[in-house]
Amino acid sequence: MRFCAALTAFAIAASAQSFDVASVKLTTSIRPGYGNEHIVARPGNLTMSNVRLRAMIKWAYDVKDYQISGPSWLGLPGWLGGDLARYEVLAKAPAETPVATLRLMLQKLLADRFKLALHRETREVPAYALTVTKL
Repeated sequence: MRFCAALTAFAIAASAQSFDVASVKLTTSIRPGYGNEHIVARPGNLTMSNVRLRAMIKWAYDVKDYQISGPSWLGLPGWLGGDLARYEVLAKAPAETPVATLRLMLQKLLADRFKLALHRETREVPAYALTVTKL
């Protein structure tokens, strides 16, 4: 019982952490050859260049594209301005902060700056199964 309580307390403490310094700016122009999104995360440092809100959500919550759904303004083809709304994110934390904690810190930053609120759910979706048959 003590072990579970300790893990819960650690999770609450980690989720309450925030970056020492964080800058989120709208990219005003996309330079030729600079259309790709770049995310560099090192202990204590997170740099995101030319990223859409969708990419920030994917990295912060460690999910795939198909696992995100939401209103049309959020960024499927056309989410939050589509490819037009891109951001530069520079965030610093103490040097020993692991990348896993940086993800939690980015979740808090998204909630604070973008008023992002989300929930997790399990859905059944149509899928195809490819199998090999003998001829």
